[in-house]
Amino acid sequence: MSDIILGRPDFRDPAFGWTNAKSFPPYVHGTGGNAHLMHRTAGVKMYWYRATYDSLIRLDSPERMIAETVCGMSFFLHSKRGRTCTLPQRDAVLCGRCHGSTPTFSRKYPQPVTPEEARLRLGCAMEGSAA
Repeated sequence: MSDIILGRPDFRDPAFGWTNAKSFPPYVHGTGGNAHLMHRTAGVKMYWYRATYDSLIRLDSPERMIAETVCGMSFFLHSKRGRTCTLPQRDAVLCGRCHGSTPTFSRKYPQPVTPEEARLRLGCAMEGSAA
């Protein structure tokens, strides 16, 4: 921890302290029980401050990291709810919306696989790290 900012500029400006990562792995997926698909990463945002009652403390490493996908989902990387991948498994099911086709699990279109099968195939062939 290095710098202390007296006052709370994040109350006036909600975007204060957030920065965008310059490089990030191309794929991300959730680690919870409802995660079934590999998504394409659109960007990773990082928050570098810890808020106290009357000040902000600048940290040496980001406190929060959020990966945003092409289809509009967000995954929290700081709490291990999301995992980034540079290369998904060969048989992993990709998100249809992120890759420019129909939704993968749609009632309107036939499903290529069941959600249970997609959950078993979920994973990374090569792990990635944000930032």
